[in-house]
Order: sequence, then structure tokens, then C-alpha cells
Amino acid sequence: MGLAITKRQIELMGGTLALDSTPGEGSRFCFALELAPAEGALTPTGERAHRALHLAHHQRVRALVVDDVEDNREVLSGLLERVGVEVVTANDGVQALERTAERFPDICFMDVRMPVMDGLTAVRQLRQRWPNEPIVCVAITASGLLRQRSVYLDAGFDDFIGKPFLFETVWDCMARHLHLDLDQAPVAEVPADAAAQTSDIAAARLPEALRDRLLAAAQINALTEVEALIGELEHLDPAAQAGLLRR
Repeated sequence: MGLAITKRQIELMGGTLALDSTPGEGSRFCFALELAPAEGALTPTGERAHRALHLAHHQRVRALVVDDVEDNREVLSGLLERVGVEVVTANDGVQALERTAERFPDICFMDVRMPVMDGLTAVRQLRQRWPNEPIVCVAITASGLLRQRSVYLDAGFDDFIGKPFLFETVWDCMARHLHLDLDQAPVAEVPADAAAQTSDIAAARLPEALRDRLLAAAQINALTEVEALIGELEHLDPAAQAGLLRR
């Protein structure tokens, strides 16, 4: 199953997975990806990375998230809801048009490759049916396809972002098109018993191999993999589980 997931993930990013296998000796898997050059820091640093941020009190945003992969919808929806954006979701282009007809979103994040109706077709129909509605449409695509700028813009998209989703990228896109601001959310007082519990958790240490796999999965927002790794904690032998708290 892990190999099938890996193959699918690489293909979604526009790459290919190759196999070199010799009976009795072993197998080697490798992949190639065409990635756009990175711009700026890929991870937030300093105080901003730890602040609780929220839309400015006078701003309201409704977003439509369209993707046929449930994990992708959950990740992007979570990033948006974290700052106070109202989110509705759709599984494909047909559902996206239905959601739009029910109530116009301020911004629509649309996956490009979907069954039933792909993103390019859906955004063309959206522009034809509601030509006067100022809906910002953002294409969601694998990083390796970000260079196809003219294809997305010609279809009716205003912008595009790549996978995996990064909060800074998503927020900068929204702020540019909708002229949004973020305020620092008030920090609730932490009860003494909760602070003590947090201290105990901070002192816990995972087995190194499990920790590395968990961090790698979290960095690419692989929710299914994260859940599976957390499940592995339940199967550690009692001595190892006790060691998590003693360390």
C-alpha cells in the first residue's frame, strides 16, 4: 500500500516512479520531479510562526475548496478555518458549480485534475455563467505544473498555488486578491493543570525512527500517514510506552 500511495503522490506532482529490481538481490525505487524554483523561506520563522492569527474583525471571507482527494480538502480547509474563513467544499467541478449557484464564494480554490469535471472546465463554465461576479479563482496543482501559467490564466483562473499546501502561500494569495489583514488573536489564559500537562508532553520522546517518519509526513501534510504513525504508538511494548513519559 505504501508503494501505491508513493506512486500516486509522485504522479500528482507531475513526476514518475521507476523500479530497478534483481531477483534474490533486492529492489531500488527512484523518482524524478520537475519543480519550480523556491521563493523565500519555505517554513515560517520567528515570532510570526507561533502567533495565533485571525482575520481582522471587520473582514468576512467565504471560500470554496474543490478537490477530489479528501485529505487535500481537509488540509486546505483547516488552514483557512484557522484564520476565521468560512469554508464550503466540493468533490469535483460539477459540485463546485452547484455550491457556487447556492451562494457565491469570495474565493474558490479549485484542483486542476479531478474526475467528473476537471478544474479547467469548471472555471470556464463558472466564468460563462456568472461573468459579472468578482469570484477569485485559484488553481490548485502539483508543484511540477506551476509553470503552465498561461493555461490557467486563459481558462479563467486569477492565480495558482502548488501542493503541498503551505499557510504562507495560501494566505499571501488571499491577501493579495481580497485585500485582507490578519490580527493577532487574544491568547487565552492557560490553567495551571493544563500547563503541567503540557510540560509532561514536552518532556516525552518518541523512538527516533518513528519521530523522523512522523516529522516527514507532517511536513507534507500527509494526514493519512500521520494518523497511521500515531496508531503505531498504541502498539509499542509497555516498557517503550512508559519510556515516553520518563524521558
